Order: sequence, then C-alpha cells, then structure tokens
Amino acid sequence: MPISEAIHKLGALPIIDNETVDACASADAVVVLGGDGTMLKAARRCALADIPLMGINFGHMGFLTEAPISDAQKAMAALISGEYEISRRLMLAAECEGRTNALNDICVNRTSGATVSLRVHIDGEAVDSYKCDGIICATPSGSTAYNLSAGGPIIDPSADVLVITPVAAHSLTARPIIIAADRTVEIETILGEAAVFADGAVFCGLPVSCRVRLTRSKYTVSLIKIGSGQIFERLKQKMLR
Repeated sequence: MPISEAIHKLGALPIIDNETVDACASADAVVVLGGDGTMLKAARRCALADIPLMGINFGHMGFLTEAPISDAQKAMAALISGEYEISRRLMLAAECEGRTNALNDICVNRTSGATVSLRVHIDGEAVDSYKCDGIICATPSGSTAYNLSAGGPIIDPSADVLVITPVAAHSLTARPIIIAADRTVEIETILGEAAVFADGAVFCGLPVSCRVRLTRSKYTVSLIKIGSGQIFERLKQKMLR
C-alpha cells in the first residue's frame, strides 16, 4: 500500500500549508514526508504543542528522519501499534529584535563578500574574537548539519551540551568549543555585515555592536524512534552515501 493511502486509511489530516498547520495542535503525532529541511520546519511547529513527530525520508541525507521511503509502511505500522520510543531533543532560543527557536543551530553569518569580525561571550565573559565567515551555535541534533561541514564535532543526541564553531576563521587557533546547554551565549558583530539564521532561515540582521543572545529553549522536540536506534551505525550509513 502506498504511504499516501496508508495515511488516509488512518483518517489522518494532511497539512500542506500554513493555513492548516493549526490542526497540529489536536494531533497525537505528526508524520513528516520529506527531508531534513521539512523536518526542521515541522519540528519548530510541533514543539510549541509538544506533539511527537516521525519523519519519512524523501530527501537525501535525512539525519532527522526515522525511516527511508522504502520502510514507510513498516514505520507507520509501528507508529499505529505504539511500538516506538520518544527521543527528546533540546532546542535553542535566540533573542534579537524578537525571539525564535531552532532545533539544529543558530548562526551569525556574513551577508556580503567580505569576512566579518565577531566576538563570542559565554555567561557574560568574553571568550574570543574571530575574523571569519560566521559562527555556529549548534545543538547535538544539529552537530551533523552545518556544524559538521565547518569542522565541528559529532555529538551524541542525548548529550546536554552545545557546540560553538567558527566558520572559515582566519586563525590557526580557532577551534570548536563545547559548553553546557544551560550557559548563555552572546555573539556580537564587531566589524562587517552580518545576520542571524535559525535552522538556515534568516531571523534578523545583526549590525555592528549589536548582539544576539542564545539560551536553552523552554521547548523540546519529540522525535519518534523505531527499532534499536543505533545512532552511530545510522551515521555511518548516511555519511557513506
């Protein structure tokens, strides 16, 4: 049975645009058909109502999804029968001209051809300044995304930490820093044109001498996990593609 038929047989409601997304508030679970980008968008919405979600990978990497499309029927059967576990994932909150949440990462990146100078503060203490393309603050869930591409470490999703990773820093000593998730991180623009991105989407500009404040979000994302959940075996499979 095709996955679309299986979903309709359950009496599930397809959410196809922002006008119908409020229907998620009364759902028992959300099944996401897509890749990691689709999962990130759905995760931010579902977190507000504490609704678990399960991803069926229609994309490429699919680090956040639970099953490939070939195993969709098996995954749906496990969901219906309750044979799954919930993996709680921490989120980041960003404050700067408003407030937003992110599952993977909050980044300050340059918005012009020139590099930017950024300063990082942790719990009010100035850590270092970087001439770079940007700075990533990632959760364990986001450690295999932009952070990994920038040379940051892979972190166990159950770890209660954050990682701060400079992007293309003009320094031989600039290295990722892992900190406790309850610490407060501030990233300040010293020189250049920069903006704040939440899970890859533009959140706000960050003019010179302005800061974005990053903390643990009060929300978490509940991912539905089926099977043994062997994290590092799955990681090897994804990275060998």
